[in-house]
Amino acid sequence: MKGFQIHTELTLEESLNQVLRNCIGFIRSRIEGEEEIHLTIHELRRTSKRIRALLRLIRDEIGYSHYYRENSFFRDMAGRAADVRDSYVMLQMMEHFREDFPGTVTEAEEKKLHEMLAVKVEQDLVLFTGERGGLESMLDDLEQAEGRIDLYCRLSGDFAPL
Repeated sequence: MKGFQIHTELTLEESLNQVLRNCIGFIRSRIEGEEEIHLTIHELRRTSKRIRALLRLIRDEIGYSHYYRENSFFRDMAGRAADVRDSYVMLQMMEHFREDFPGTVTEAEEKKLHEMLAVKVEQDLVLFTGERGGLESMLDDLEQAEGRIDLYCRLSGDFAPL
């Protein structure tokens, strides 16, 4: 992802601030885009992990309370979509299982498993979009997270990466 780079023409603090904003902006653009929901969830989870890794790198500098709040926020946000992602991956794996291991599963067994997994994917998606608010509720959360960046993304002059 292009936005996940530190630039030499900016200070380290400015670069980190920019990287965090770019990552949040990337997630928001995926949510607002017209992409398939499973791809959006994958990118959301992946980018959240990148943000959390960056926060871990600067944890001592920004303070544990800021680190804990932001790390928990991005962990929990990605976690709300975990069931949908997991059931979808199982369905995709099942679709390739018979090709990769011919003769292991009969056509009838494959059909039954496929139907069960498709129902599970649909149930998880309904739960995610309903009870958990879906992707739309994450847009508000991301806006608040972006507003907090200036509160904690301040590095002292003696900050030195490992």
